[in-house]
Amino acid sequence: MLAMLMPVCGPASVQEIDGSLASLQKLVGGYIQAIKLTPCVVGYINEDGKATGLFFNKTATWACHQLAVGLAEDDYIVGPMVIVGVDENGDEASVPAEFVSLLAEAAKYCKGGVK
Repeated sequence: MLAMLMPVCGPASVQEIDGSLASLQKLVGGYIQAIKLTPCVVGYINEDGKATGLFFNKTATWACHQLAVGLAEDDYIVGPMVIVGVDENGDEASVPAEFVSLLAEAAKYCKGGVK
């Protein structure tokens, strides 16, 4: 399946992943936490990212606030975010191309991580 990787800094990219728990954990660097971004898109981040001192992810934080996913106004995302689609059965699927275009535009504004 195709997933969008939003690193702490730099351009987002679309990568082929197998969708296994192990591959998602490897991409975020630890245990995963799911964030429902839309009814058909979910993002995964490192569950312990703040406690382990991962860098602030400006683009992922911006996306979560814009999509009104329930992130408190003063809360933020740290570490990379991996985004995949969700099909009509609730199973993971490739991230929708339209969503990739939207977030790729936002990633242009990342100027660096802040610890």
